Amino acid sequence: MVFEFFLGGYGQSNFWVNLQDGQLFFEEGYSGLRLHEATAIPLAGTKEWPELEAFLTNCRWKKRYDSPILDGTQWELKLKTATRSLKCYGSNAYPPDFYHFLTLLNHCLKTAGRQIT
Repeated sequence: MVFEFFLGGYGQSNFWVNLQDGQLFFEEGYSGLRLHEATAIPLAGTKEWPELEAFLTNCRWKKRYDSPILDGTQWELKLKTATRSLKCYGSNAYPPDFYHFLTLLNHCLKTAGRQIT
């Protein structure tokens, strides 16, 4: 399975979350620069990760969400499972249920005291 997520932009906090060997790796930075080593968050036995997986399997996001505003927040999501492939991007625009996705992702991250703000 592939899961990669980025949220951020120039002059603001940036967040990277990647799935690797059954763990989420969370990194935080500023203006594209990573400030700390990645935090590994084990997923085995959690109920939060299957909930996020189910959401992503069933969401129907477009490939691109854009706003005419040039500066601001960008995001990118890549997901590949046995049954689903999803690659989407946004610049100051989001799918209607994007904040629900962030809530589910933050539930996975909170076990390590991390959060996307």
